[in-house]
Amino acid sequence: MARVTGTVVDVRDGHAVVACSEAIGACGSCARGHGCSWRRPGTRHLGVPVPAALDDLEAGESVELEISDGRLLGAVVCLYGPPLVGLLAGPFLLRTLDADAGLASLLAAAIGLGAGLLAARLLTRRSAVVGLVRA
Repeated sequence: MARVTGTVVDVRDGHAVVACSEAIGACGSCARGHGCSWRRPGTRHLGVPVPAALDDLEAGESVELEISDGRLLGAVVCLYGPPLVGLLAGPFLLRTLDADAGLASLLAAAIGLGAGLLAARLLTRRSAVVGLVRA
């Protein structure tokens, strides 16, 4: 389970805005400040639903965000899979239609990549399931 420590910045309408600061139990790359951008320079702010057990949560409190390894892997697949599929599917589709002359394959790859990036954006907005607990 990956954990990130943060501080509550704001609580409003059942959601808490958390400024993430420290990765605990994450991979070595995250612990060194590389990797998935949790610890890149500057702070990361995430909007997280507040569970019923933490209704009294206030700004300034220290919390931990948790995500299971399975959900993290699923989020990675949703983020990187569609652009890769789009990048490969565009030229493949042209090849099967015998229309892959000149720059058409490059254009099809760019269009497929753009469609994949849009799909990834839509998928990751719905799939972010992070648990919130007091630190």
